[in-house]
Amino acid sequence: MAEINQGHVYSKNLRVLEKVMGLMFNNIKYSDTVFTVKEQKFYALGPLLAASSTILESIMSSHYEHCYDKYITIPNVKHSDSFMIILKYIYGLKIDFNEMNIAVLCEVLSLSYAYQLFDFTKDLKVYLSNLNHFQLESAVLLMNTAKNYDIPELYKQITMFAYNNSNEIVKHESFQHLGHSVLIDLLKSDWFNCSEIDILKSVLIWHSSDIGKERIKMEETLKKKNVNEHEKSGIAEQTNQAEEMEIQSYDEKECVKRDQIDSNERGECSLAHVSKKMKTSISEKILVNYQNIIYLFIQCI
Repeated sequence: MAEINQGHVYSKNLRVLEKVMGLMFNNIKYSDTVFTVKEQKFYALGPLLAASSTILESIMSSHYEHCYDKYITIPNVKHSDSFMIILKYIYGLKIDFNEMNIAVLCEVLSLSYAYQLFDFTKDLKVYLSNLNHFQLESAVLLMNTAKNYDIPELYKQITMFAYNNSNEIVKHESFQHLGHSVLIDLLKSDWFNCSEIDILKSVLIWHSSDIGKERIKMEETLKKKNVNEHEKSGIAEQTNQAEEMEIQSYDEKECVKRDQIDSNERGECSLAHVSKKMKTSISEKILVNYQNIIYLFIQCI
């Protein structure tokens, strides 16, 4: 009888494991959860994702507590490829950062940070730190990313690129998407040399875009409040009508109607007050922002 060497430990070849995981990746046959990102479906194994990320585990658990299906929509993702890369990382598949465009790469970093995939986040930051070739179209995105996720090496390199291309950067359509702190850094720097009038125009566009977004947010908030108030009013009205048919007299019905009218009038007044208050807040912010613009422009000249 052959003796077994107790010191020999056998482990499955990593290539075999990678082959198996590659077969399971985005395969409906080996999935129990379907993620929808930008109308694209991804098939995944829930326990594998839950074991890899507590955030994804929480997302799935919350979904299953309120829904009885396996379809989960992931919102606020601009590129479906970004989520696919996250799944590839979790499945242990090969990922070539060089094949990704900058927009996807930056969003992958954002998602890995959000899902607390710390090792992946670290590797992405190291890769971004070593970038040395930049394009005008992605400069603003890289400056924002470097600032938001604390990548000083990248921030130094990409801001130098911005200084060397000041005239083009300040006129580029992406300038309006600059983060506030990045904008301050550029305008305060003596290296950011270009026409003062071009800087002023671009900062005004940047400011208008910021206020425009806030205005839209305010309008959406008011619409949601209107819808909620309407739904609550409808439910209350149906309930009151049912009770009136059974137990209330004609006089009692009239009293209830008067009460409802008074309540609605109070609700409309309250809503108008909220709207006026929000608009006043926006106006005050516009004034403060214009003061900031003047200050920033003075800093440049």
